[in-house]
Order: sequence, then structure tokens, then C-alpha cells
Amino acid sequence: MFCRGIIQALDPNGASVTVAGATGFKKDSINGTYVKLTELQNDKPVYVKVGDKNECLFYGTNAKWLFSTVSNKDKNETFARAYSTTTKLASPELETAAWRVSEKDAGGKTSFQDQIAVTFKAEVRRMTFGS
Repeated sequence: MFCRGIIQALDPNGASVTVAGATGFKKDSINGTYVKLTELQNDKPVYVKVGDKNECLFYGTNAKWLFSTVSNKDKNETFARAYSTTTKLASPELETAAWRVSEKDAGGKTSFQDQIAVTFKAEVRRMTFGS
């Protein structure tokens, strides 16, 4: 479980998503690689950003994928730096429409960014068994 910024369990298969193409004020908080955890939030996997344990990608109570803080995730809040515009997606890389991205911290104003790409990587670790 990933609580208050502490990683308890990474996905044993090493799955991750890479996010590229976000622009504007929040781009550095959004773009990057996120590793999958064994933790579930609202019945979907949680991803934590490599190099910033306080940033994560999770499925919100609003049925959208959210780029947000671990603190918001732990409170199950839907405040986000960016979020999917399509609801009820099984996984974030399935978003084919634009993502909504926050512009600065000004009154919840957002912009559509259809150039954001989320790519899933399932890095299955090989196991060796004796003969």
C-alpha cells in the first residue's frame, strides 16, 4: 500500500506508464514515468511517479484517471493537475480523447491537451525454474 508517501509494494511484474506531451505550468508534475503499485484505489491500480514519491496517477471517485498528489489520493479527493476526459476507463493509456490540464493555480481553469500520450509497459520479469 502507498500511504503518506511511503511505497509498500511495487507491482511484482514491473509494470509502468510513461507520460509525455503535457505542456504549460504543470508539465513537470505530469510528464514522466510512473510505476504501478499493488495498491488499488477505487478498484484500479495506483501509479507513483519515478523521482517524485509525492506525485501519483490514480482512478478517482469521479470515474476519471487523475494526475495528483499522494495526499489527495490518500483522502480520495479529485483535485488534480490533469485528468482524463473519458470516464470509466480500465487503464489510463486507454484515453483517446484529450486530457484536461490545470493552468497555474488560478481558479480551477483547465485546458484540453490532446497531445498527451500515456504508454503502458508490462515488463514481465523472467523466472528460472530448476530442471
